[in-house]
Amino acid sequence: MTAGSDPQTVIVPGGSNAATDPVGYQQQGTISGHIFNDINGNGVQDAGEPDLAGVDVVITDSLGGTQTVTTDVNGNYTATVPAGSTTANIDETTVPAGSVLTAGSDPQTVIVPGGSNAATDPVGYQQQGTISGHIFNDINGNGVQDAGEPDLSGVDVVITDSLGGTQTVTTDVNGNYTATVPAGSTTANIDETTLPAGSVLTAGSDPQTVIVPGGSNAATDPVGYQQQGTISGHIFNDINGNGVQDAGEPDLAGVDVVITDSLGGTQTVTTDVNGNYTATVPAGSTTANIDETTLPAGSVLTAGSDPQTVIVPGGSNAAAAPVGYQEPQPTPTPTPTPTPTPTPTPTNTPTPTPTPTPTPTPTPTPDVKFEKSDGVMFTDTNELGVVDIGDTLVFTIKITNESPTVGLVVDVLDMLPIGLANLDYIIYPIGADITHSNAMTLDVRDIALPAGSTQVIVFTAVITIEAMDGGIVENIACCDIDQDGVADLCDSGYTPLIKNVETPPTLDDFCGLTYTIDTEAGTGDGGYYGNGVPATTAKLYNPMQVALDQENNVYIADYSNHMVRRIDKLTGIITTVAGKPGPRGYSGDGGPATDAQLNFPSDVYVRGTDLYIAELGNSTIRKVDMLTGIITTVAGNGTEGYSGDGGPATLAQLYRPRGVFVDVAGNIYIADTFNFAMRKVDAATGIITTVMGNGLPGHADDGDITTSTSIEWIHDIAQSSDGTIYFTEQNGYNLVRKIVGGKIYTVTGRGGNSPLGDCGLAEDAYLYKPYSIAFDTHDNLYIADEYNHKIRKIDAQTGYIITVAGTGIAGYNGDGILGTSAMLNHPTGIAIGTDNILHIVDRYNQRIRWMDLEDPKKPADFPDIETGIIDAIAGTGANGFNGDGPDARLVQLNYPGGITLDSMGNLIIADRSNHRVRKISADWSIVTIAGKMANRGYSGDGGLATDAQLNFPTDVALDATGNLYITDQYNHVVRCVAPNGIITTVAGNGTAGFSGDGMQATSAQLNNPDSVIVYGDILYISDNSNNRVRSVDLVTGVIDTVAGNGLTGQGAENVDAKTTPLTGPRGLAVASDGTLYIAAFGQGKVRKVDTMGIITTVAGSNLSGFDGDGGPATSAKLKQPADVALGPGGVLYIADYGNHRIRMVDASGIITTYSGTGTAGYFGDTGLATLAQLNYPVGIVVNSAGDLFISDRLNHALRGVGH
Repeated sequence: MTAGSDPQTVIVPGGSNAATDPVGYQQQGTISGHIFNDINGNGVQDAGEPDLAGVDVVITDSLGGTQTVTTDVNGNYTATVPAGSTTANIDETTVPAGSVLTAGSDPQTVIVPGGSNAATDPVGYQQQGTISGHIFNDINGNGVQDAGEPDLSGVDVVITDSLGGTQTVTTDVNGNYTATVPAGSTTANIDETTLPAGSVLTAGSDPQTVIVPGGSNAATDPVGYQQQGTISGHIFNDINGNGVQDAGEPDLAGVDVVITDSLGGTQTVTTDVNGNYTATVPAGSTTANIDETTLPAGSVLTAGSDPQTVIVPGGSNAAAAPVGYQEPQPTPTPTPTPTPTPTPTPTNTPTPTPTPTPTPTPTPTPDVKFEKSDGVMFTDTNELGVVDIGDTLVFTIKITNESPTVGLVVDVLDMLPIGLANLDYIIYPIGADITHSNAMTLDVRDIALPAGSTQVIVFTAVITIEAMDGGIVENIACCDIDQDGVADLCDSGYTPLIKNVETPPTLDDFCGLTYTIDTEAGTGDGGYYGNGVPATTAKLYNPMQVALDQENNVYIADYSNHMVRRIDKLTGIITTVAGKPGPRGYSGDGGPATDAQLNFPSDVYVRGTDLYIAELGNSTIRKVDMLTGIITTVAGNGTEGYSGDGGPATLAQLYRPRGVFVDVAGNIYIADTFNFAMRKVDAATGIITTVMGNGLPGHADDGDITTSTSIEWIHDIAQSSDGTIYFTEQNGYNLVRKIVGGKIYTVTGRGGNSPLGDCGLAEDAYLYKPYSIAFDTHDNLYIADEYNHKIRKIDAQTGYIITVAGTGIAGYNGDGILGTSAMLNHPTGIAIGTDNILHIVDRYNQRIRWMDLEDPKKPADFPDIETGIIDAIAGTGANGFNGDGPDARLVQLNYPGGITLDSMGNLIIADRSNHRVRKISADWSIVTIAGKMANRGYSGDGGLATDAQLNFPTDVALDATGNLYITDQYNHVVRCVAPNGIITTVAGNGTAGFSGDGMQATSAQLNNPDSVIVYGDILYISDNSNNRVRSVDLVTGVIDTVAGNGLTGQGAENVDAKTTPLTGPRGLAVASDGTLYIAAFGQGKVRKVDTMGIITTVAGSNLSGFDGDGGPATSAKLKQPADVALGPGGVLYIADYGNHRIRMVDASGIITTYSGTGTAGYFGDTGLATLAQLNYPVGIVVNSAGDLFISDRLNHALRGVGH
């Protein structure tokens, strides 16, 4: 009703009319809508994507009237309007900064019916920003872009956004690139194949990760590359002086050559045993000048010239002309004619009188008396009422020399509790030289202990809690005077018992050690859910770090939810302890932590009852008193920068700190990441100082002073039981380092991006962006090796490093399996409790995972098969795909192809018709490491191999650095999976044919490539339908033919391998000397190409069939040999495909059957291999123990024969 009133009352006069007032009605209805945060930008509101509250919507009704309504907490709005055409227009100034419309439309017009509602389509916005960067040619290699140094255009940069999406952008003429991405953590990774040849990184780092803010830009650091190449040369002894090196004229080793590069830099290289020298230099004009003082004296130049100048091309080599020197020949000395000497008359020689041998004076054995004290006194340094980490013991030994002489070297065994670390000596009187070993043997060199004298030695040692309950220190007994069951201040101290230290583990004991892995929090889906629920049902959103309190409750830096969450140790329930749902920010100091706003919490640490939080987005360190729940800021003023040293920490500027650690005294150590510094807040004064780094990025050499050197990004800080500070350093150097005596030293990491080094000394190992570190109660060091997707462990006793979790491929493949079989996805945080439970932040799997370090596992021997016995390794015998799993013997394969072994003995198999490559680990588990689905195709280059499509992969091979090569047969290419899981194409352009020899392999044509093998820097490919074997130089990328002329036929013997037919080559093998073996499938032979390129037959004749066992292999018949492998002792194994056998050629050339009866079928597992049935064996490989693995193609199985 819009006019008059209803009801109305009037007085009706007799005989007349009474009129009511006119009454008007307007027909009305409602318009409604919904607005949400489309985090992944896919146009629909997925589970976990939040609603957008507080957004204004302007409603224009059918009469032209307007009103503004605002979305509620559920993202909904409603307005009452006149019936008719009505428009809803979102006020985009009220959506989060940088938001872009991704779902629905705006404005929207609907017809509002009278008395009803008209709903607009849901509208979604994704918050976006930009990432930008700059790439330049660092001609002089000094790490900065100087005047005149040009920008690099046309360089591709792969951008991976916070949702895992990728795009490739290219630098413009000014060397700049920009990409629009969803807000959040974004990585820029330069495609170095698009750089000028030979380019080497000299400025910045690659890849780089930045936080892209909504509606704004995040710039990466400028990156510079210097184009480099090599100069080489050869120097020889030109004995005859004719200017050429003739047969028999030797090379000159040990000659120095001074190299002056195009920038004026110099270096000296020395010729090797072959007279060769090589130097890496910037591209350009380069001079080699022989230091003739290092030549044989008197040498004269007879060939070539010196100095020589050449133009070194980027990414290639420039060879100087050979140089010869003639050494001076000595003048012969005439031999005088000898004068005859008369023969003398013999004289009788008297017999000498024997001289008596003196009797040696015996050296008295030192008689040194050792007396132990009755007890070991301790100081409860940390005032916890028990003896534990950080407390001090004083143990006295009285040494008396009771001999008549000065004491010599005397071994004192077991005079101390075993395992006490870091002994400091106070020696009374001065004069004795005391040393000790891990076995606690003390060598007392008594150079000043006169006969009858006595000295007392007082040892001060820091012990660990393991001393209480049988760990490393298991020989401590306590006089429990107050009978309370613990060693406390009421007791008299400890009496050491005499025991030997346990034997440290050997490398064999240590290598392969791992633990079972499980999930303790997170569902795998990113988002926010779950306060007061079991942690395994809760959602996390890019968690970054984890910490533990004294009761081993778990605290999680839930980075993109802007919260800190806690898992109760006893109940497994997750709750929020800091931060709240909603937008990030900086508020709440002085109030409850659960009402405060956080901004990308990057680390957490618990000391006592205080929770410390590093906030990357606010550039602060905050503290939550867990007794009161109150939050305060303890460092940083909330603005990015570098200032405040020497003043209150709360007034100082930090710059995106990623790590925080608090020592037992309460001092706060901060990884001030983007200030390239470690800072410390004094517990007593609150004053902040810099304890490491000068604020400039750079590399500190071992031994550099902490406060004056440059360092790179610090991500995490930890402390060993002896008080030594350790930290991780990223941004190009990939190191774990420590501070000793105010100086920096490297613990592990060689400065490159690699997973290499397992089962060796940590000092020789490589890491790839190590993020977090933690110590267990035995002082073993664990490392979250983020971009290797692994957790590594350094053993405290031996210094060996191993992987305890992660396969090296990013992904998730389940729980309840061995850690080394489990896939991780950017592990960024680790923490270890007093119960030795290792907690892992599996960041992009949106999980927290755990391993019990007190329950080590070591896989059984793989395979554990007796000599001559065959058994199943993988496959059920039925073809198909039923997923990966913990037991490869229960998993289906689908026409499996070639197989290889990695450095750890894991098997890698081309699961051909499943279009996958899979790995079988020593615990029998199987995982997919390349290929994402059964649907074949050609996609995924530049991304994770597990997301790529393959098209009938037929063979696999590994190089020495862990790169995996795959013959992607029906895509007519060879693909490569790097150790970081990224796949690329290294040969073939995807079109079947033959072309490209002498060119880049990726521009060449292949035709059904079947097999691959790597020897040094050479990749060999059996180009099956081209009837050739091709080679790719992995340094230059150039492809060429090494065997086969493209024609079919039996082929000639003892000719150049490139000039003769090679019909349908398949499997390949290479001997240690570089000899190449080829399974010539269509010729029924195995051919050999020696190092001079000459081809011969080593097995098989011109007739196909089966015979010849017990005779020369070259007289035997084979039927379609599909693969070859070399075993110990020069044995050659042949997959005799059409004969359903494995044949063996021994070192004398005699052939026999090693496995198979010749009848196709599946029979004989756990019996003699010679009585078993095979069904078209297509691939073979031999491990170091001589065990043979067979890809039994039509049995859809992998089988093993014990050696």
